[in-house]
Amino acid sequence: MLEAAYGAGMMSEGGTLAIDKMLSNVDLNDSRICDLGCGLGGATFYIANEYNCHVTGLEINKNMIIHAKHVLASTNNADQVDFKVYSPPKLPFDDSSLDVIFSKGVLVHEKHKTALFKDIYRALKPGGKLIIDDWLSPESGKWGADIQELCDLEGLMLHAETEEDYINHLQSANFTDIRAKEMNCDYYDYNLSVVAHLKESKTKQDFERMFGKKHYDESIQGYELIAT
Repeated sequence: MLEAAYGAGMMSEGGTLAIDKMLSNVDLNDSRICDLGCGLGGATFYIANEYNCHVTGLEINKNMIIHAKHVLASTNNADQVDFKVYSPPKLPFDDSSLDVIFSKGVLVHEKHKTALFKDIYRALKPGGKLIIDDWLSPESGKWGADIQELCDLEGLMLHAETEEDYINHLQSANFTDIRAKEMNCDYYDYNLSVVAHLKESKTKQDFERMFGKKHYDESIQGYELIAT
């Protein structure tokens, strides 16, 4: 269902446009990258191909990694891309071995962020970068009504963190040069685009045929809630 909304291999809003915005002004040529929480691997493949670097996709869901490896076998990316299952907070990398760790829209599911960030810091080279796109809340431990309704609707476990919470986690893990950028307007547009795409006649027919009208209606409701 996520691929139907976001595109093949993609599991979060904005697709390649959002990825490019995250990576703007970062030179990744010949870099060693980790895509943390890679899902089905869409972003992993895109970053490797678009930015000429080696990317390891990490995911806690074994079935998603099986799928990503199946896709990898049909591509010419074997020398640029690999996929691994991992159990947070420990990352399967040597100390100071990565140039960039990238994570898009998934760390909101991780409750113990400080421990994870400490291991991320260990795995990054001196001067390496951690680039995160994530959901934040104005109130620690509590979402607004619309996002809470989305969580209830879809059975999601999302941990509400403020920007201050996030900065505290990162500082506790020894990160020092920490910068935050608000992307609310972008995500408003991304989700309205998803709604418009799903409401297209053929997309709607295909979605309802594959997943049923109930899931279609819930998806439209969920993306509209995120947009508001």
